[in-house]
Amino acid sequence: MAKPKKDAEPADATAQHNSKDRKRIINEAIGEIATLAAQRKAISEQIASIKAEKIKGHLGMKIADFNAAYRLSQLEGEDRDEFFDTLRETFEALGEGGQLDFIDAMKRPAPEAGAEASDTPEGAHAAGFAAGKAGKNLDTCPASIKRYRSLRAKWEEGWEAGQLENLPAGPRNGSETRASA
Repeated sequence: MAKPKKDAEPADATAQHNSKDRKRIINEAIGEIATLAAQRKAISEQIASIKAEKIKGHLGMKIADFNAAYRLSQLEGEDRDEFFDTLRETFEALGEGGQLDFIDAMKRPAPEAGAEASDTPEGAHAAGFAAGKAGKNLDTCPASIKRYRSLRAKWEEGWEAGQLENLPAGPRNGSETRASA
């Protein structure tokens, strides 16, 4: 039985076995990789902070929705059209209906310094709570909030909580029983 042939050694076999050079190269590579990994971590933290503050905080969007929009924004031409068509087809097949949250939020301008408090999800909730507590009708939601599904949902959530504040103390859902006299 024939033995497999070993690869021929390079002409200067001692260069391959120079442990000082190999050690130096390994240490340089480790140092460079560690530096780049630290930079990558710092950049990842900055990206996460921007998403948390601006996307989730200011816009009230889900980060996953934004990530889909971001991915779409990075594609060009046919790739972008194909991705968008795939999203649309998937949502139609699932019967989700309505526009995707990130598209709604992309159409809404970011609130500027000094903007109305109701231009944010927290502000819309507070405005709805005040309206509900004041006994205003649900249809009194301002037009600036009605235009955006996510803000309107927050306003309605606040309105319902405000309405609950107006209910008298005591049994609210009939589950409590009266003590017999």
